[in-house]
Amino acid sequence: MFLHNLFARAQSPWDSQAPIREELFSVERLEEHARSLATAQAVTPLPNKGRSLAGQLAENEAALLDAYRTMTAVIDEGRVITPVADWPCFELSLRHGSAQYEITVENPNSVGRGVAFATLDESILADRPLRLRLVDDGATHRLRVRLG
Repeated sequence: MFLHNLFARAQSPWDSQAPIREELFSVERLEEHARSLATAQAVTPLPNKGRSLAGQLAENEAALLDAYRTMTAVIDEGRVITPVADWPCFELSLRHGSAQYEITVENPNSVGRGVAFATLDESILADRPLRLRLVDDGATHRLRVRLG
């Protein structure tokens, strides 16, 4: 039961065809909500030591442009791009420095999105969205992702 609840996906309101019947917030309620959000956020005079937003956006832009150019070239060559829902399983290897990542993506139910579960070296990765920090430790790691 615990594992079922751990990986159960809440239904998105965007997937519903039902009409919206929720109450709209009044100006006072929006101000109250804004104050509660501001109170919940930690404020520090020290700068964030993470990556800059501009750097992350530039990296995202480069990845999206590369994907666009690759897909355009494939289409121009007359090749077919199949959706991920048509792939029951695929495997790939990734080298990160001295580490090797053996990645298996399973799609037994032919879905086009969503991670049902993921494991790294047989340990469950419960965080969503799925994030994996690659380490350069000379080891071989096994990442298994099941869509659904």
